[in-house]
Amino acid sequence: MYKNEYHGSGGSSQLTGVKIQLEYELKSGRFIHVDVGPRKGNDNTFGSQIKNTFRPKDLSLRDLGYFSFKDFEDLESRGAFYVSRLKPNIAVYLENEDVKHHKNGKPKKSTMYKRIDLSDIASKMSEGEILEIKDAFVGRDARRRERMVIYKLTKNQLKERQSKIEKTAKKKGIKKSKNTIKLMGITIYITNIKNDILPNNQIHDIYSLRWQIEIIFKIWKSIFHISNVKPVKIQRFKCQLYGKLILLVLSSILMFKIRAELLEKERIEASEIKSAEIMNQYIQNIYLCFINRPLKVHELLISIFKFIQKNGWKSHRKGKKTFFDILGVSYNHQEKMCKSAA
Repeated sequence: MYKNEYHGSGGSSQLTGVKIQLEYELKSGRFIHVDVGPRKGNDNTFGSQIKNTFRPKDLSLRDLGYFSFKDFEDLESRGAFYVSRLKPNIAVYLENEDVKHHKNGKPKKSTMYKRIDLSDIASKMSEGEILEIKDAFVGRDARRRERMVIYKLTKNQLKERQSKIEKTAKKKGIKKSKNTIKLMGITIYITNIKNDILPNNQIHDIYSLRWQIEIIFKIWKSIFHISNVKPVKIQRFKCQLYGKLILLVLSSILMFKIRAELLEKERIEASEIKSAEIMNQYIQNIYLCFINRPLKVHELLISIFKFIQKNGWKSHRKGKKTFFDILGVSYNHQEKMCKSAA
């Protein structure tokens, strides 16, 4: 219905689709950039549009769809850092010790590097093993020198990845290449952070923080139902879309602020999902309070804070690290508090 303005990707048989690009600061929850456009837009070009938001010592965590050597160069030039997965179809080389030379003494370019077989390396690694290659040269043309870390998935992680890949391939009607299938059991990371700052056994956990942005979109879809659209004229649709986005951004900002206050004052890690559900219950009250009783807004926000403080604790699954666990933040566990109370 809106395909002329919001053209779908086509791969999953969707003629119409809206893509929301979101950049935010992970620790504070501060939203930096929100962009709306057609679903068929290329994620790969988005990084160059937001490069000015990065400052020295910032860390960029992005999905594979945003992979760009040019973006990595821009980040380095600004004194910023990145941790990224490496696409399985990108060639990796090492410097060749046996370089051939022309008669004039110049080295033959074709012999300066030797390509390494990542699938062969993967087959020799045991599950959960981590292998670091400090001076890998990545890309057939770019040949960027990178610190590369290879993580071999556990059996459970591999099973989970296979299931996800199969579902995605079926949904989009695509077939994975043989090389992708061969490398399915490993995750390859590249970074410009030195080992003494970020040890190789922490890279997998640090990159997993990228999943936090997926939680935001999950909240927007499942709790605030941003994807529920009625068949209306394009002008009304835009009003609904941008109205929902304003509501979601303001709600998310408030949620993150309460989360930060709970950490600082109570050493509590609040759940994003539980906090969002509570926020959703109060949305109508917040709106009416701003309109009819603006002087009472402060009291309402305190009520929300106390409700999240009591009912918004993050649950801990065995063997799963939370956001605060990965960052090494000290906080009180709900489970420990319950045991001590008993």
